[in-house]
Amino acid sequence: DDDMMRPMSVVAAPPAPTSLTAVKSGGNGVLTWKTNNIYPNNFTNIVVQRATSSGFTTGLKVTTLAASATGYTDKTIGTGHYYYRVYATETFGSGVAGYPSVTQLSGFSNVANF
Repeated sequence: DDDMMRPMSVVAAPPAPTSLTAVKSGGNGVLTWKTNNIYPNNFTNIVVQRATSSGFTTGLKVTTLAASATGYTDKTIGTGHYYYRVYATETFGSGVAGYPSVTQLSGFSNVANF
């Protein structure tokens, strides 16, 4: 019966980025990481989180980048200590009304700071 037919989407979480490094250079924060993207087009976005506390509870700033990004220059830092981590997102689905879209998040990368 057609009433039992429903679209379904299942998507696995992408692998977490690794080897995050952060250095202060010329008044900017310069970050690099590895995406561990073993499948073409495996990520939708890379998300960078910056905080002023190691628990990412204060001063949180979130920046969304293209899936192909393996680095980022943070031009909004001031004096003080900053902590960074990155994660990947994967969204699957058509975006058409009535059809599901599912987004999965990877785990966080290691934390880098300066």
